[in-house]
Amino acid sequence: MPCLPGETRYGSIGGKWAPGTQFIRVEFGQAGPLNAQIPVPLVRDSGDNTHRFLAYLCQLLVREDGVLHLRSAPDLVLEPEEAPSHDDYFFTPATAGTSFTETRGPEGKTRFRAPVETGDDETISDSSRATPTQVFLACCPEETSDTMDLFQVQHGILLQSELHRTYDKYYWSLYVHVRLVFLSLGPVSQIFYESLCGQPKSGRYYFHAFNPKTTSIAEHIGKSFGPVELRNYAPPDPRLCAWHYRQCVQMYLRGYSVEMQVNKR
Repeated sequence: MPCLPGETRYGSIGGKWAPGTQFIRVEFGQAGPLNAQIPVPLVRDSGDNTHRFLAYLCQLLVREDGVLHLRSAPDLVLEPEEAPSHDDYFFTPATAGTSFTETRGPEGKTRFRAPVETGDDETISDSSRATPTQVFLACCPEETSDTMDLFQVQHGILLQSELHRTYDKYYWSLYVHVRLVFLSLGPVSQIFYESLCGQPKSGRYYFHAFNPKTTSIAEHIGKSFGPVELRNYAPPDPRLCAWHYRQCVQMYLRGYSVEMQVNKR
C-alpha cells in the first residue's frame, strides 16, 4: 500500500521531533509496505500509555479491524492495558485471509483535498479574528442539515493565535478516547463520526503533539484539561475532536494522503 503518484507526501515524522527521540515502528501485515513510526513520547505522555492506545492509532490508518502483535514475540497475546515496549510491532488483519485497505485522508480545507505539504493550510477566514467556534469549524466536515447540531458555540474553544494556527496545520490535537466509524450522508457527502469506547478518560482532554516545532506546543506535551478548564459552558464535542485527531494521525504517522486530490498552489 505505497503512496500512489500524485498523492501528497508529508515526509518522515522523524524530522519533526527533536534529535534522539525514540520511535515505535509498526508494520501492517507481516509483508505489507505500510508502516507507521510513532514517537515514544506521544504514547508515553498520552494519558493512555497502553497497548490499546497503540492499537487505536494503528486502527485509524486502515478500514478493517486489526490486531497488534509484538514483532519479537508474534504469538504472545498482548494485555490491552499494559504499557507498550519500545520494540517493533506488527498490526495484522483480525480476519485471516484478508488484507488491509487504507483509510481516506487526511482532509484539508475541504473534504476533497489533502492539506498542502508545507503545512500552510490554515482556516479560510482570518485566524487573528477567530471566534470561539472557529477552531473546530475550521477542521470540521462541511456543514449539512445532518450536522447542523455540531456547528454551535458549545463545540468550540478559544485558543491563543499560535496554537490556533498550529491546530489548523494538524501539529497537535485533543485526544478523548474514541473509535471512529464511517457514516454516509449521501452519494458524495461522507464524514467521520465516532462510537465512544466509554466516556473520555477521567472526563479530561489530552494534549497530543504530532509536530512539536514551536514552544507553544512543546510546553503543553503531557498536559490534560478538564471540561471547565476548556470551557465554562460545555466541553468540545468529542466527534469534532475525533475527526481532527484522525487527520493528524494520517498526516504524521502514515506520512502521505490516500484517495485525496492534491491541493495545488
